Amino acid sequence: MADEASHQLARQVVAKLCQPLGWQGMQNGACDVLADLLKRYVITLGRTTAAYVTNANRTDATLDDVAFAFEDLGISMDDLFVYSRLVDSAPLPALPHYPLPRHSAHIYSPPSAPPTTSKPRPLLSEEEEEGEGERGDIIPPYFPPLPSKKMEDDDGKVYEIDPLNKGHFSIRDTWFCPIYNFVQCTSN
Repeated sequence: MADEASHQLARQVVAKLCQPLGWQGMQNGACDVLADLLKRYVITLGRTTAAYVTNANRTDATLDDVAFAFEDLGISMDDLFVYSRLVDSAPLPALPHYPLPRHSAHIYSPPSAPPTTSKPRPLLSEEEEEGEGERGDIIPPYFPPLPSKKMEDDDGKVYEIDPLNKGHFSIRDTWFCPIYNFVQCTSN
C-alpha cells in the first residue's frame, strides 16, 4: 500500500517536473520509468546523507550532509541553483498525508444490533470488598484490587500481612515473625 502510494506521488512529481520543460503529455510506461528513477535517486540520496551523518557521529542531517551527498551522486549544487531560478514550478494540487491510513479490516457490527446493557462484572465479591477496605475513594475502581491481608500456606495456616509492622492485631493466638514481617494466626 505505501509503495503504491509513493509510486503515485512520484508519478505526480515527474509530471509536474516535465510540464515546465514543454512536455504536453507522456505515456504511462515512460512516466513509470521516470518515477522509478526518481524514487531510486531519492533513496540513494537519503542513504548517502545517512552515511555522512553516521560518519560524523550525529543523528540529524544538516544541509552540509545533503550537499556532500549531492556531490557524491555527481549533482552540482550550482546547477540545482540555476535550475530553481529558471524553472517556475507550481505546487502539486493535493499532497496526501504520508503515510496513508490503512483500510481497516475490522468487521463492525451492524447498526441494527441492539446495544449491550449488561452491567460490568465486579472485580471482587462483596465479602472480598469488605476485606479490601483500604481502597477508599482515592483508588479508582478500574484499578486491580489490593492484595489480601491474609495468606494461607499449604498446611492451612493463615497469615496476616503487617507491612507497617504495627504490632497490634485483632486476631487471637498470634505470633509475629520479624524476618518475614507477617503474623501467623492459629485461628481463622
